[in-house]
Amino acid sequence: MVENTPANILVVDDDRLTGWAIGKGLAEQQLPFRVVTTGTEAREAFRSSRFDLVFLDLNLPDANGIDLLGEIREISPGTRVVIVTGDVTDANREAARKAGADRFVEKPFDLALIRFLASTLLREARRTQ
Repeated sequence: MVENTPANILVVDDDRLTGWAIGKGLAEQQLPFRVVTTGTEAREAFRSSRFDLVFLDLNLPDANGIDLLGEIREISPGTRVVIVTGDVTDANREAARKAGADRFVEKPFDLALIRFLASTLLREARRTQ
């Protein structure tokens, strides 16, 4: 991704309010994003597009976020992934870390954190490409 190339961001969360909130933070930075609510939709999105950054919930109606993170890593190792969940346990943190999550964010979150993570992780992605 070149510095002036727009980012491509995917938000995967079955909670529409969370998707809206993350989208609001990204829109404030004029970053393009897509919101999906299931693991199936996320897989379809990855088959048709390349994503630089994913905000991923752990508990989806049809998928486990850790398993989905593994699939994302296989398809697109350079994609930055932020786990966003209300299911915060040491076991989930460790599983996310082992699966390759770049960050782990607890719900509820501050939009400033979402904006910070988006800009920081996209900048990191640009440096490694």
